[in-house]
Amino acid sequence: MSVFYVLTVWYALLYVVVEGYTELRCRDSAVDALLAQDGMRDALRLFRNATFHYQQEPISPKMMRFLEMDDGADWARKLNSALKAFFEGALDIRG
Repeated sequence: MSVFYVLTVWYALLYVVVEGYTELRCRDSAVDALLAQDGMRDALRLFRNATFHYQQEPISPKMMRFLEMDDGADWARKLNSALKAFFEGALDIRG
């Protein structure tokens, strides 16, 4: 169960990074292509909301929407990698 909680926080925080990326008007073809994939970004946003805001159900429908998406986990890994590559280059850091 603890692995699920770690994954839950990682998904939610991944969207927090997406919010910053968007607010700063960053541009990267790999990140932008992933964020443009149909419904993924919004489902991740709802997942973040369900994680960080009170929900009556421990695993709410908002969370399930993302968890039940085809390739959601793979998409999140690819987005994480693309954001990592972008910020390492933009900030001249190596992880």
